[in-house]
Amino acid sequence: MLAVIQPVFAGTISLIATTNQLGPTPTILGYNSGHFYPGSNTRDWWRYSGVNGARFFLPTKEFEPFSSSPPAAVTNQTSFLAQRDALRVDPARSPWIDWPAFTNRFEHEPLGGMVFGYALREVRHLNLQVCAQITGTQFAFPIAGSNDWSGQWKFWLHCYAQAFYLARQFDVQRFQYFNEPNHSNAGGITVPDYFRRFQLASDAFQSAIVDVNRLQGKSLIPIILAPVSAGSPDGIYPAWGRPLVQNRHLNFLGLTNSNFSLLHKYDYHQYNSAPERFGVTASNLNMLIARDTSPEKAPPLTLTEFNVHTAGKFLELSETLDSPSQYPQLAAKVINLFDNSADELYCFKFSQTDYRLGIKKNGTHYVDNTNAPYNIGTITKAGEVWRLINKGFKAGRTRLELTYSSSSPSFYAAACYDPSNDRHYILSANTTNKSMALTLDLAAWNIPSTNHLLIEEVSEACYGGVKSWKPLKSNRALSEIQPPDSVWLITVSTRPETQSVTIPVSEFASIRDGKYKNTAYLSGSMLRIQNNSTNADYRAVTYLKFHLPSKDRTNIQSAFLDLTAHTVNNAPLAYAHIYAIDGNSVLFTSSLSWSTSPNLLQNVPGGNTYTNNFIMGAGDSAHLIGQLVAIHKPRQQLIDLTDYVRHTTNTNLTFLLVRQNGFQGDDADASALAISSKSEYLPSLTIVR
Repeated sequence: MLAVIQPVFAGTISLIATTNQLGPTPTILGYNSGHFYPGSNTRDWWRYSGVNGARFFLPTKEFEPFSSSPPAAVTNQTSFLAQRDALRVDPARSPWIDWPAFTNRFEHEPLGGMVFGYALREVRHLNLQVCAQITGTQFAFPIAGSNDWSGQWKFWLHCYAQAFYLARQFDVQRFQYFNEPNHSNAGGITVPDYFRRFQLASDAFQSAIVDVNRLQGKSLIPIILAPVSAGSPDGIYPAWGRPLVQNRHLNFLGLTNSNFSLLHKYDYHQYNSAPERFGVTASNLNMLIARDTSPEKAPPLTLTEFNVHTAGKFLELSETLDSPSQYPQLAAKVINLFDNSADELYCFKFSQTDYRLGIKKNGTHYVDNTNAPYNIGTITKAGEVWRLINKGFKAGRTRLELTYSSSSPSFYAAACYDPSNDRHYILSANTTNKSMALTLDLAAWNIPSTNHLLIEEVSEACYGGVKSWKPLKSNRALSEIQPPDSVWLITVSTRPETQSVTIPVSEFASIRDGKYKNTAYLSGSMLRIQNNSTNADYRAVTYLKFHLPSKDRTNIQSAFLDLTAHTVNNAPLAYAHIYAIDGNSVLFTSSLSWSTSPNLLQNVPGGNTYTNNFIMGAGDSAHLIGQLVAIHKPRQQLIDLTDYVRHTTNTNLTFLLVRQNGFQGDDADASALAISSKSEYLPSLTIVR
């Protein structure tokens, strides 16, 4: 008889839910953008992430707005103000700005892996708020001093033109000037020089938004985030933060106006520190800023860059954001920021772009840096952690206190309530390499005793999928084992569950590529999902189709795709992406094959690079909804489809399961998986109302 291996425990955690309100969830949970190119699958991965904010760096020299024939000379304050006032009457017709050239740059000229007009339009279609980082350096726009009105005018005009265009075209209202002015790479700008430029930039940004509102009938509210500092945020506050905070009502003309503020949120960047240090830093800054703004209300904190480590630090490490020592740390740091009321958080960054020192391993998505349109391969486990955080702690929810009757170091948790869906969420991070015995007392939340509790997990064995879906006990208590180096999102509803319906798969098919691409589909007891680095003959995908009755979907509380899967040839682990396919484009007829499938590229050779991937229409007719992770023995897997099922208008739901190359050199040969279609393990949808 084989011995049963018992888990090694790091400790016991006893959490007690309360109704004590701690404040709102952050206004923005977002990303810093990476490549974003027309024709790519990038926008679909942004949608999948669930974020509501996107930060973009606008290059200085590429967007110089100046006309080749300026209408006047600016030599003093009087002429500066005269030209500023004249420009603002009708900026779109101003002879100062070459709008055709400016627009062409945004809309048609790629800058690296980005076409800015396309990228901004796509994130706005996803209803994301944009934070525009605009840097007019002292080298690009020299200003000799406070009396150099010509230099100040060119700089002000640069900031105004970008803000006006971004606000008019994309409703941008968040602006920053100068990324990390205190960094060693910032060119040695001094605090007085930076402050003078910031005064001009803030005036330009806010003037542009006021003008767009007046001319376009919009109601944008300017939100200026500063000082965008690097390093030790609380340590550098006296030098770089306090001058802005204490002089926030002082404009570039030297006039103080209590109704005007240079900044609206205090922004900084933080990496590399322990989770507790993230919390202490935010707490210290809140105290310092409150003291310097009293009796006025202090501006909230924002981090427009943060992550476990900087790209530079990751270059020193063998670990990545897929390493168990790293991705739980992301959740732990975010929980500490939640506890200290951080208002906007932008993870740096979306994709692992390349730069002069190598690949930025603090990107949460693997990306093709070589070939346009710079497609995403797959998401890291840290990216799945950030997705679950966004799922649970969206804007408009209320953070709730959790009390501990017993606790353990290196375990972190936060809770919130969503009044729109009557759902409670708990985010927990176990950052040790041992299991945690976790008990939850949810009595204070008045959950109906017949309701279920959902646990989604990021770990070495689960990539953001469902770990557990089980009924509560009558005492509203739960006892679970949280595995080592893992993150959980726990969800429970206060609405009574009145009905649970299981819908079996109506049609299914496994089809192959290569020499089998014209061969009709197979519908045996095992449906394969497979890729191969050398031979397209071994490439296989699976389609599943379900008929969803045309009944009101607004009262659906939960919806799950239920699959039983295992790896092929005893591989220890394998994963697949699951896409929802629009409409009825996949026809389960005798002619269904690879060559007749609408979302599969044809004649793609075998290989292990991004260009050997074969999904077509991602973001248009195919939408990523989750990942399936299989181990060597059959196990049940649930994928949460609640949001998708609630909002889709389709009555026939079709899903495509694929194994593509996640990154350069990905070894898919040994990681095929199969889904059981036997009657006792038939794929199904579970709908809970």
